Amino acid sequence: MTVRICGALVFILQTTFYMAVVLYAPALALEAVTDFPLLAMITLTGVVCTIYTALGGIKAVIWTDVFQYAVILGSILTILIIGTRDAGGASYVWNYNLERGHLDLNWNPDPTERMSVWSCAIGGGINALPVFVSSQISVQRFLTAKSLKDSQKSIFYCLPWKFVMASLMASHGLILFAFYNNFMTPLGPAIGTNQTLSNITEPSGPMPHYTPHYEKSDQILIYFVNREFSKIPGIQGLFVACLYAGCMSSMASGLNSLAAVVLSDIVRPWKNRKLSSSKQHQLSSEEDLKEVIISKTLTVTFGVISVFLGMLAPKLGSLVRMTHTVFGATGGPILGLFSLGILCKRSTSRGAVVGLVVGFIMAVWISVGAMIYKDDNGEIPDDVFWLYRISFFWYCAISAGLTMLIGSLASEIDRRVYHISHHVDPSLLAPFLRPQGWVSSSSTSNGSTDMALSQLLKEDASDSDDEM
Repeated sequence: MTVRICGALVFILQTTFYMAVVLYAPALALEAVTDFPLLAMITLTGVVCTIYTALGGIKAVIWTDVFQYAVILGSILTILIIGTRDAGGASYVWNYNLERGHLDLNWNPDPTERMSVWSCAIGGGINALPVFVSSQISVQRFLTAKSLKDSQKSIFYCLPWKFVMASLMASHGLILFAFYNNFMTPLGPAIGTNQTLSNITEPSGPMPHYTPHYEKSDQILIYFVNREFSKIPGIQGLFVACLYAGCMSSMASGLNSLAAVVLSDIVRPWKNRKLSSSKQHQLSSEEDLKEVIISKTLTVTFGVISVFLGMLAPKLGSLVRMTHTVFGATGGPILGLFSLGILCKRSTSRGAVVGLVVGFIMAVWISVGAMIYKDDNGEIPDDVFWLYRISFFWYCAISAGLTMLIGSLASEIDRRVYHISHHVDPSLLAPFLRPQGWVSSSSTSNGSTDMALSQLLKEDASDSDDEM
């Protein structure tokens, strides 16, 4: 059970910190245009999400996700269309960004480059893998599908939309840059906000221009919506709904997954440690009720923890950096652990734990060092130790790769020291690593995945017995 518990603990850290960032994001945006206190918004949002997740469970999570996604997509497209029109048209937005180098690609392979083609494509791609590969937040959705094929289809449908949504959000950045640097932009003051007068240089000479006044760069989009769309009924409300839809969707999924992981990987094994295997699957209705109560209690507990962590989020920097740091420092080791299990035929329980611990320590060391040495602009000076200057896009790749490398080496040492001869069940390996012609006895059964998981847990338990 050692691997299972260690993986669960790292996942708990990852998800609680991620939910803190999720709570902080809409509160930060609304702070730019309202008088509502930041901490009060974080608390209110956390309480609402916790209540409906505890009452509804995974069914509430999935159905609210469906409606919230529709709100998010509608808001993004509305801002894209109206924003492009007000900025001067699609041609102006594109040419203005092109002339000023905002569409130039940075091909520098240096890992300390914060934004480059390599860091965004490779590092960012690996950073997204924990969400689809090893996160209970996504896995719990896949398990609600009618069959394995349906869950696989959901992934294939989701991946293209990830690129579409990312492209749409990047387009917002291009629009805002062109809009606030266009000397034809209206100069009237924003409602309920402060503005400062500055000059920009155009071919025809300096022209007066108002620039948005905000504390953090993450607030500029809500500032733009409040300034430009205030005369259009419903648009501001739609954007606020978009912010909170994304927040509540992510937090509800996180709370539900945390309760499920703690219940399945920690509470049940602890309760069943002295029961025979036959009795472990014979839960009475009274035991079922107890587990429901435990699950709802865990949901409320993690909701409270997330609210408190959300209050500390302003100390961590920009939202993009926070998100990638959280997934890199905690999601990377878990990704490495899962990859080790399906890609290494000779991995052992002890070796996997060693790899997980080393990968996690390295990721935390890099991310904490980067936060300590960053300046007021969020940049890390060139004279700082090079490891702290590595782009946050690479955190996940580094920690996952180190977990696999150390885990493989530790597993070989473990096999030699303890004379372990058995190999991993082929059903637990990636298909291309299974023996040629091998066919699982349960390949035609809908429960093949559950049987493979059961076998993995049995081997893990046997390794734990050897350690004792």
